[in-house]
Amino acid sequence: VLLPNYDHVGTSLKIFDIAKSVTLGCNITQEGNFELSWAKDGKNVSEVESLKDRFKLLTAERKLIISRALETDAGQYTCSVPQLGVSKNFNVVGKHPVALVKSVTTANVVVKFESTEIGKTNIVEGERLTLHCIAFGTDPKISWIVGESARPGSILEHSESITLLGSVLYLIHGNLSNAPCLSYLPIVGNNTFNASTDHIVLEEDERGVENAKLIIDSITLNDYADYTCEARNNASDFTGKPAQVMITVRVRGKYAALYVFLGIIVEVVLLCAIILICEKRRNKTEIEESDTDQSPDQNKNGYHGNESELRQRK
Repeated sequence: VLLPNYDHVGTSLKIFDIAKSVTLGCNITQEGNFELSWAKDGKNVSEVESLKDRFKLLTAERKLIISRALETDAGQYTCSVPQLGVSKNFNVVGKHPVALVKSVTTANVVVKFESTEIGKTNIVEGERLTLHCIAFGTDPKISWIVGESARPGSILEHSESITLLGSVLYLIHGNLSNAPCLSYLPIVGNNTFNASTDHIVLEEDERGVENAKLIIDSITLNDYADYTCEARNNASDFTGKPAQVMITVRVRGKYAALYVFLGIIVEVVLLCAIILICEKRRNKTEIEESDTDQSPDQNKNGYHGNESELRQRK
């Protein structure tokens, strides 16, 4: 009886661009003068405060149009015909049509790091590392890949034994048993991470986005790597790749400065030693040359005694 204008029928999905208009349509195939009712999350759209002055109903065309769509406009919408007792649900999700700085917008979510975490970050061994991945979109789900930057195209069927291929990568999210395939290689040797570990902790941020923060309380030299934040939502599988943003974390040894200082001291000591040795050899050479220059004057009369002895003999 009802024919909704889904973007993906199997999931009752309707995708809209944030800041643009979204149109939900629900045709009635049965002849008759029936009234179509619209609700969001079980509440009539006319009673939803966030939609006030931003929606209109086209009765003849069986459409609900929301202008200047907001991220909060996502949710479950229902079109129903009370006289016939039938209804259809829309799973409405939003996406950002414009790119943000240092973000990827190929999916229905966009991600970026905080302004202090753009491109690369330097940290000293033993310090606390906190990476905050800010995701925009409807119900973003964040995962973290640690290692070299994620490389698309490495699709693997899930198996009980996954061997290491190419670069070492970590994936901390999801359940492999529920995923028929992976677009990126999420392994460390033969270990797969799907939650926080003793070393890496994932937390939700102030906006309630799960896994938005990656925290390492005491970073080690082994944590020197590329950290990729990947975000997706229910629409990502049908519209494109997940959104990704990568940052390089460079870890310096806590004794690195000391080693440099000691190296400078060693260089100075060696230089001083070389100078002293050279000076000692030069002085020795000058003394030998001085002795050689005095010998002819002393021996020109064939006498090696002193002048007083010569006077006494006379």
